Amino acid sequence: IANPVLARVTSSPPSTSWHCDTDDAALKAFAAVAGERQVQGIPCRPLIEQGGSLHCITMQLPEGVLA
Repeated sequence: IANPVLARVTSSPPSTSWHCDTDDAALKAFAAVAGERQVQGIPCRPLIEQGGSLHCITMQLPEGVLA
């Protein structure tokens, strides 16, 4: 996907305690303002359980770190 809009979702199947009824509504709201860009929901439950979220895995690395 080129230039997507990344959106955190926390939902799990409805039978679990982590199910979030608002994820679908949030993705639709992002899509309504994203124009031509595709909205991609990123499951963040494991990150949230460890005290982080989507921004923690999308932070930039300084130039040369992966060289």
